[in-house]
Amino acid sequence: MKKTLWGIALWMAASLATAVPPPPTAERGGTPVSTPINMQRKVALVIGNGKYQNQPLPNPPLDAQAMTIRLHELQFETGYTLIDADRTAMLRGLTDFRERLRGAGVALVYFAGHGIQMEGQNYLIPTDNDMQQEDAVKYNAIKLQDVLDELERSGAPVKVVILDACRNNPFGRNRGGGGGLAAVSNAAQGMLIAYATSPGNVAIDGRPGENGVYTAHLLNALGQPNLTIEDVFKRTRLGVAQATRGKQIPWETTSLTGNLVLRPIGAPTGTMTAAATVSSDAVVGAARSARPGRSIKDDEFRDCERCPTMHVLPAGRVQIGSPETEPGHHLGEGPQKEVTFAKPFAIGKMEVRFQEWEMCLLDGGCTHWPQDNGWGRGNRPAIHVSWEDAQHYVNWLSKKTGYTYRLPSESEWEYAARAGTRTARPWGDDIGNGSARCRDCGASTNRPGTSEAGAFPANPWKLHDLLGNVWEWTQDCHSPDLRDIPQNGLPTTLGDCSRRTLRGGSWDTAAKGVRSASRSAYPVSRREDNIGFRVVTELE
Repeated sequence: MKKTLWGIALWMAASLATAVPPPPTAERGGTPVSTPINMQRKVALVIGNGKYQNQPLPNPPLDAQAMTIRLHELQFETGYTLIDADRTAMLRGLTDFRERLRGAGVALVYFAGHGIQMEGQNYLIPTDNDMQQEDAVKYNAIKLQDVLDELERSGAPVKVVILDACRNNPFGRNRGGGGGLAAVSNAAQGMLIAYATSPGNVAIDGRPGENGVYTAHLLNALGQPNLTIEDVFKRTRLGVAQATRGKQIPWETTSLTGNLVLRPIGAPTGTMTAAATVSSDAVVGAARSARPGRSIKDDEFRDCERCPTMHVLPAGRVQIGSPETEPGHHLGEGPQKEVTFAKPFAIGKMEVRFQEWEMCLLDGGCTHWPQDNGWGRGNRPAIHVSWEDAQHYVNWLSKKTGYTYRLPSESEWEYAARAGTRTARPWGDDIGNGSARCRDCGASTNRPGTSEAGAFPANPWKLHDLLGNVWEWTQDCHSPDLRDIPQNGLPTTLGDCSRRTLRGGSWDTAAKGVRSASRSAYPVSRREDNIGFRVVTELE
């Protein structure tokens, strides 16, 4: 049997992917699903291509980003989200997806971008396909039927393919490539194929900077409780038809059996905005000085439902920097000086996580979609965020809550990291084994990548991951040593403000750099997979 081009690429790359063992409840072979869908393991591949050289599309990357967030809420494993993917990246993503499908109950593929039909076959177009010569297009594209065949071979009982890919025909209707996509007539059992518009027609992309019309309605339908997957698409179809006055009618082909509910009653719901709610717990401890309306219990609070959990630190003093005798010390960690905090303040209990960053993104306060390197999102610290990106986040958070948030100063950060200790690390002078995520912090922590926030023990002030996992941005303009650090604990504007100071070390840092006094610096626009941040807020 002749192998498809995609099949060959999958075979060559299979050894590079990580297989996920099947859960004991997963059924195989396309049989009806008896276990509730929310109990099945769900795996998704999300692709949003817009940066085409000759026919750019403004909205597919935004559509893919929003869809990834929604699918995370529905407990899908998404792996890499492919944004503006060329053919190599798409093949690599499909290979990874194939490996992750093992044992899955639900498999979902979402593609937003250019899609065309040629001679009755549908093709998904990578960004490096110049779409200039019609006969050559299909040789540098992904054949939809290959994707469908691979889904069928996976054995997942439920297979869903969503194609927001009928936005226009790059060749025009007078050429061999037809307008829109062709209907798939041979879908496998247990498969649903959803099109943004009816076969042969063209979908409306929407205004630049917004989600496409189809994906916007689909996102909101996926946010509603107790809808079967067929009802989700029916609701989407009605919404799109009304919004376009009948010019665009979404279409599905399905052979699903049973009533499959992605969001059962009792699961979180909502449209793609963040809802602010404040706890009603009584004010206690050092937080009694907080503003009226901010409710705090056990010295912790959140100012909205998806806001970071903040922990109140007492007024006090700290000696920042390290002595020359401390292993790993460098000149930038001196001269040591005492800093006084006259009032309590609050700092994030953990780094800002992907799930919190994504609320800012959906609410319009943040514009950057940070990749996760395939390590996971949700409860992991947001990475690939610059100091400038972090400013967007704290400005949004301040506006949303009515309280002023910012990045911590260097001295606030070190005060929190030391938590009343004078040793190199809050647990002692030695790195120990398994106390933090770094390059040589113990056998269980040596693999590349971040850990989930809070995976390691808290310091004496109940704060997690100040050392290791990710370097953390501070508000301070960078100075080569500590001479410019104010003794009142506030951020400094002296030094080089085009570079900002980082603290704490990361998963990629040697143990000698994972100390309370460790500091580094990067340009304000730099994004790396070992950099994140946490926030502070004043209480008065």
